[in-house]
Amino acid sequence: MLNIKVRSEYSFRKAYGPINKVLETANSKVVGLCDTGTWGHVAFSKACKKAEVKPLFGVEISVVADAEERTKQPDNPMTFIAKNDSGLTEIYELVTKSTSKERFYYFPRLSYTDLFDISENVIILSGTHPDCGVLTLTKKDDLYI
Repeated sequence: MLNIKVRSEYSFRKAYGPINKVLETANSKVVGLCDTGTWGHVAFSKACKKAEVKPLFGVEISVVADAEERTKQPDNPMTFIAKNDSGLTEIYELVTKSTSKERFYYFPRLSYTDLFDISENVIILSGTHPDCGVLTLTKKDDLYI
């Protein structure tokens, strides 16, 4: 079994543990990291190289109906996993967009409409609170609800 949604110490208050512990307990030649930001990617990449393990990079970002609306809205913490280097660049762009001053409201956020622009280089996993915004994306091949 491959766990692709492990969080490290870089996911404040949501972590599984330090990156070294993640690698020790993975028992696999491929290990996925999906923090609530991308701060752990560099340390994770270095640790994977040292352990001779292939890294799988992901990120968790909350998605709301309208991220530019400055109100509290029900959020769906969705996971974005890079299939390749182009996908990794794309998830870094999503993180940058979600943390912009227009969208950050207590936490980084994207709008459901932002998800239409995501290419086939990124796998999208719905969060724990999908709503009608996710259902409009069901035609995407790499969306898993």
